[in-house]
Amino acid sequence: MRIVGMPFGQVPVLEVNGLQMNQSLAICRFLGKHANLTGANDLEDLEIDALADTINDLRIKIAQYHYETNSEIKESRKATLDKETVPFYLNRLDKIAGKNGGHLALGKLTWVDIYFVGLLDYMGYMLGKSLTEDCPNLKIVENNVLAIASIKKWIEERPATDF
Repeated sequence: MRIVGMPFGQVPVLEVNGLQMNQSLAICRFLGKHANLTGANDLEDLEIDALADTINDLRIKIAQYHYETNSEIKESRKATLDKETVPFYLNRLDKIAGKNGGHLALGKLTWVDIYFVGLLDYMGYMLGKSLTEDCPNLKIVENNVLAIASIKKWIEERPATDF
């Protein structure tokens, strides 16, 4: 289904000064820059961007399983996710978060922390389980983001949804 009036017929879209821009990661990078949640230089921004793209890769793999309509293919994808893909990504991300003191990059809050936590409910919904339950350092990332006053307030007041 395409949404009329959107640049590519889909959301999310961020409108700034009448300019509509699409694509989740581009929007996150833009907002991260304006909220001072980026690195101090291009190399630090590269670290953040690489992690964001890695997290997006995981999201895509989970979504491919979840939205698969062929039950045999879906079952095969689920087995691969559970045994290989999810542990592969989460183990590495958990180690990175441990080295960064409960953050995914640079040892401080960056937009990639918020991006990751923003996807956790959705990815967990698609998989039918928590992604941070067995990853103590990623759980710290999640708790750090959810403790931000404005995010905490939004979660308490937002409309009820499945994820």
